[in-house]
Amino acid sequence: MIGATGALRSIYFYDPDENLIEVANRLDDPSSEHATEQAATPAP
Repeated sequence: MIGATGALRSIYFYDPDENLIEVANRLDDPSSEHATEQAATPAP
């Protein structure tokens, strides 16, 4: 799925009242500036 700021991975489910719920995570784009900063930071 594509969101307003990029690609998303979404999971859909129904709550007990039968409302459709979407839980989405943004997928990292390796070409983005933010992803480059994270990749350059060593893990503790």
